[in-house]
Order: sequence, then C-alpha cells, then structure tokens
Amino acid sequence: MTDDHFAFRDKLAAERGISDEDRDLLLTGTDETTLLAQADYLEPPRDLTKGNVARREGQYVSPGSSSEQRFATYVNELFNEPSHPLDTFD
Repeated sequence: MTDDHFAFRDKLAAERGISDEDRDLLLTGTDETTLLAQADYLEPPRDLTKGNVARREGQYVSPGSSSEQRFATYVNELFNEPSHPLDTFD
C-alpha cells in the first residue's frame, strides 16, 4: 500500500467519524472503491429520533368528542331524533 492509500484511508475515516482503531482494523481495502464501501458500512448510524416526541405519552387523556360522535350528534339533531351517547359509526 502506498502513502496515498493510507492518506485517503485516514481522510475517509476522519470524515465519516470512524475511530482510529476501527480504521486500522477494518478499513482494509486496496482501492478507493472498496475503502468507500467499507467506510459506508462502518459509518455510525444517524440519530433518527430527533424531533420525534410524544408529549402525552403515559398520561391519561380524557376521551373528548370524536369527529364521529360530533357527526352522529349533528345527524340526530338534524332529523330531530334524541341524541344517545352510544350512537357511533363502526
């Protein structure tokens, strides 16, 4: 392996956040294509949970009137039938 090869490998590891130990042990490719493929595999995973927040998780949420219940109430009032709390659409 040439100095250019080691320089490319070191630069690639630094750009991808690969530790020196992993670089020396696992980036063993002899050409740029193989090194790139190995670096893609070794790159630390991205944090995909940013912004994914369930603010009411674990809290009791009172059952408000759902859109189906509001629609059932509207239809019952429209046809002058008494509204019943169990009127829902399945």
